[in-house]
Amino acid sequence: MPLPVGAHSSLLGRGRESEALKRLLDATWLGNGGALVLRGEPGIGKSALLHQASQYAEGFSVLRVEGSEFETDLAFAALHQLCRPLIDGIAQLPGAQRTALEAALALSDESTPHRFRAALAVLSLFAEAAAERPVLCLVDDAHWLDEETLHTLCFVARRVGSERVALVIAARESGKAAMLAPLPSLPIGGLDDSSARSLLSSRVVGPLDPRVCDRIVVEARGNPLALLDLSHSETPERLAGGFAVPSPRPVAMTLEEDYRKRLECLPPDTQLLLLAAAAEPTGDSSLLWRVMHRLGIDASAAEPAQEDGLITIDTRVRFRHPLVRSAAYTFVSGRDRRRVHQALAEETPAAVDPDRRAWHRGQAALAPDEGTAADLHAAANRSRARGGAAAAAAFLTLAASLTPDPGRRATRILEAAQAKHDAGSPSVALDLLRSMTVPADAHTLAARAQSLRAQIAFDSQRDDPSVQLLLRAARNMARLDGEAAARTLVEALAGVVFVGRFAPAERRDDITRAAAALPRGTVPEGALDTLFRGTITRMLDGHVAAAPLLRKAVRDYGRDVEHRHNVGWLWIVGSAAMDLCDEVAWAALVDRHVRLARRAGALTALQVGLSYQALVHLHTGAFDRASACADEAALIAETIDSPPLSASDLTLDAWRGTDEQVGARLELRLMEAEAAREGRLVTVGHYARAVYLNSIGSYDEAFRSAELAAADDEMGFHAWITPELVEAAAATGRADRVRSTMADLRDRTVANDTDWARGLELRCKALLADGLGADALFRDAIAHLARSAARAQCARTHLLYGEWLSRIAGRRAEAVTQLHTAHAMLIAMGAHGFALRAKKALKAVGEEPHAIAVPTVDHLTPQERHVARLVATGLTTKEAAAELFVSPRTVDAHLRNIFRKLGIDSRRQLKGVAGLVPRVSA
Repeated sequence: MPLPVGAHSSLLGRGRESEALKRLLDATWLGNGGALVLRGEPGIGKSALLHQASQYAEGFSVLRVEGSEFETDLAFAALHQLCRPLIDGIAQLPGAQRTALEAALALSDESTPHRFRAALAVLSLFAEAAAERPVLCLVDDAHWLDEETLHTLCFVARRVGSERVALVIAARESGKAAMLAPLPSLPIGGLDDSSARSLLSSRVVGPLDPRVCDRIVVEARGNPLALLDLSHSETPERLAGGFAVPSPRPVAMTLEEDYRKRLECLPPDTQLLLLAAAAEPTGDSSLLWRVMHRLGIDASAAEPAQEDGLITIDTRVRFRHPLVRSAAYTFVSGRDRRRVHQALAEETPAAVDPDRRAWHRGQAALAPDEGTAADLHAAANRSRARGGAAAAAAFLTLAASLTPDPGRRATRILEAAQAKHDAGSPSVALDLLRSMTVPADAHTLAARAQSLRAQIAFDSQRDDPSVQLLLRAARNMARLDGEAAARTLVEALAGVVFVGRFAPAERRDDITRAAAALPRGTVPEGALDTLFRGTITRMLDGHVAAAPLLRKAVRDYGRDVEHRHNVGWLWIVGSAAMDLCDEVAWAALVDRHVRLARRAGALTALQVGLSYQALVHLHTGAFDRASACADEAALIAETIDSPPLSASDLTLDAWRGTDEQVGARLELRLMEAEAAREGRLVTVGHYARAVYLNSIGSYDEAFRSAELAAADDEMGFHAWITPELVEAAAATGRADRVRSTMADLRDRTVANDTDWARGLELRCKALLADGLGADALFRDAIAHLARSAARAQCARTHLLYGEWLSRIAGRRAEAVTQLHTAHAMLIAMGAHGFALRAKKALKAVGEEPHAIAVPTVDHLTPQERHVARLVATGLTTKEAAAELFVSPRTVDAHLRNIFRKLGIDSRRQLKGVAGLVPRVSA
């Protein structure tokens, strides 16, 4: 049944918006929750619509939070406000979720919250509350929420489809509000002229000149708050005479100036009360009254502001509009602001909230003070540990402004810039760096600042000019701090690998010279030093020359049980292991990358690790695991607002695809990579096209794509590219075009000497061999690949051998055996294009593929496949929910769809479904 909607007054001119809110709440009442983002300019009526939603929500538990520009840098501050009514329910959450949420809300001594678990805990908290009554979350001014809270709300909003939970979020169009883009949205425009005139006429006391009315309507552009406040700011006489029509100005500026005029009319004590409320926007009315008592101001000072509708004070403090808060804070003198912040600091116990107390002390300071600056620096460290890099930057910036010593002040500015960069605000970080005044003798500090500028440039551009900046920074650092210079050179080296084919040849020489210029012993002997020298050797002299060094580096990193090295560099080590065809070390390194990144909450590094883990699983034929890793990497990219890493997506798409849209998608992604000059991704794009084109038998185009992929000796992907090139060459009679490729493959195989490497070389030789010599080569290739983890390549070798046998007179039965084996393996792993090729080859010799007796996962969505795989291994609903960061009810909803699609009716039957493989924890 629909929710009970009482008789509530409707907003003028908002019928469409009101119906959308009713539909959302009706669906939520029935267990189909969702979210709706109200987007529009200041004063357009978003807050009024939130109030309308609360009126419609009879029978709901209503949670409210509003963003504040003064708390936008305090990690999880708004989440604390939102969850406060449900705080008793935190104790009932599963242990890991409870710990993460308590850390995020500073309710325990745990210093570093796990952001995913904290978000899942909020989802669970809402879901449990909704079991008794539906929950409506109203979020106002989302553009001013701290990033951690905004990420959490986006996470929850995408997962309430099976819950009685609704979120209505109001936000202006801004950079931060762009995080809300994936959610359903409703643009809120201005009122039509008729509604605007009706609203204006209803609020004006006395005569209203029609010309004045028309001009106000035009200038307000249908903005309801502008209409109301502009009419409020003028006397009836002036409105009637038409002599005080405001000149055209931006609405926000007009409104704030009008609010300032209204503040001027208030008593001084009332102005001070509004200032205190604006400076401490937690909504804690008891704290406000304590501050007023400390300032010697009577509670009656609030009455004029409340009567004027500027503020409401009951159990919480609410401003009429964010611009009132802004005007109240900036209207008064700096002396009064410092006085209020000092009172707030004194009323905030250090034992309860040391960070907020330090912040107020900093705002109250009149002159540099090392004691206050040190407290702010300590608060920054605590904020960073809790995952709030933006908060750390805010504390560090304030600490720097209060630091008397010039050198220490510059150091703190540099730390603030680094924190801003880590928080994803490179432009602000650059502004901070420009504000630095580095003492003349602080050469190391200047070099560190230069290095950070170069890192910011590379993270923003990912191109060769930014690699040059890193090299220049490393050279300048070399004579001051050799180890720091080496770290910057590693960043430059990684940059060259990423830029790939778009890096000029001389850049490799530049890195070599910079490395040679480092003082002896700068990089301690060990894994990092060996990796560094091995990677440079590979760039200059090729894989065979570098193999001994790379093998030692991979071995040394594999033995690093203390995890002393930067987890962000493990992808380079993993690429080296791929180059060496050392699949055991490759899988172990990638698993460690993912495990360490999860433990540290390093989501950017985790995104990279999962992308490489997807490639490991694809190599082993575990396409469902690969898809799950790629899905999670994409989810993280969405969560942290980072560009996705597309290599695993492109490769999976190519191996699985059969329809023409796959080719179009790959072509589009390749064009985008080339336009962005992302060399590594261009190589992967050409490789993926070659795989797809080989799978459908378009060998001419496949050869061209594979040649383009092989044009750059991409670290890590060479072992994948050569087989595609040789297969297409053999099918099109271009054996002469790959002679040098085969010679290089032979040398690499000798250097690598693994079953994976030997099997691929033998297969390539078989494809190019004349007569019956190919037979033994195919058989040996299959034997080597069967001993390796390269199940996907093994299946394709059975296919190629079967196709070759089908062309030899009298060997039909052998061909059928190989083709049936290939078809079964390819179908099981989900390589649909190659499976279809095997099916066609079987039909060509008069044979039908064997029927698949068990249900498959082909028609399940990626999320359904993930749920099915976890449950098939014996996980309970709650355990699967925790693994997937969804609620138990969502898992149950997925299971119902899974059972229907697979034609089964129990969890036990999932164990017999092809493609559901045992779960491997990272």
